[in-house]
Amino acid sequence: DWVLSDYLVDMGRPEAVEWTLERILTVLKEGGISLYREDFNCDPLPAWTNADAQKDSNGNRKGITENLYIQGHLELWDGILEAVPHATIDSCASGGNRNDLETIRRGFPLHKTDNQYANRTYQQAYATDMARFIPFFGTKADGDTTPGNSTSQANRYSLRTANVACMVVNYNCLDSPIDWDIVDDIVQEHKFVKDLIYSDYYVLENWSHNESDWAAWEYYDIEKGEGYAIAFRRDNAEGTKTYRLRGLEKETEYKIWFEDQNKPEIRTGLDLMKNGVEFNLPSIESSDILHIQKAD
Repeated sequence: DWVLSDYLVDMGRPEAVEWTLERILTVLKEGGISLYREDFNCDPLPAWTNADAQKDSNGNRKGITENLYIQGHLELWDGILEAVPHATIDSCASGGNRNDLETIRRGFPLHKTDNQYANRTYQQAYATDMARFIPFFGTKADGDTTPGNSTSQANRYSLRTANVACMVVNYNCLDSPIDWDIVDDIVQEHKFVKDLIYSDYYVLENWSHNESDWAAWEYYDIEKGEGYAIAFRRDNAEGTKTYRLRGLEKETEYKIWFEDQNKPEIRTGLDLMKNGVEFNLPSIESSDILHIQKAD
């Protein structure tokens, strides 16, 4: 009676919610665990509509099973957050198929999608628009589609593609040699950029998964007077792009420098926003970070 269409627990039943919550809390508390990860690799709609039809074959109860299910599911998560101090919920539904407002009030997607998650271009496209809606999400740094981005070879392009709020370094340290210096460099970069994740966000290059396009975005904290812009040159893209920065103070002087070049220069906010900054990336599948800081 608690299972819809033989595969979906009916969270519209209070007793099912109560039993499931008790089981989850037992595991969390006995294991000293504060992170609850829930995956959802199924399509619930057929189970909901079948249950609706069983309630009323005339179709007068369409949506009632889904409505009650979602209420019960949110009650389940509220119970976890209430019972476990500092609990964190990782919301996964074949990746990012459950990113509605009520869900992201309670949890966030550390693995944002199952679709093309080994493809750096797609991951950049996802990050470009996802950051407009959900500041905190995760990306794993692998990209098994090319030899230079396998789990046995680290490179900056792959790791920087995953340089979002939660960067998952997905390398098998037991399988084969890895250039840990590169990994360490990008982890150190991440320690800086992660502190800007709730600052103002600007898309510098429109959403695209075309290999002829670049990907680029900017974070800037006007109170701290610092930020960064990151850009990616893809497989078939041209080697130079100029981006106008956003959100700066016109009359203020800023020190800017590229992470991979470290040649600082001083320019005004007006100049940076009007004339922009040239990113020169001679190699395909390359990237760089432009640091932005109010001049002393």
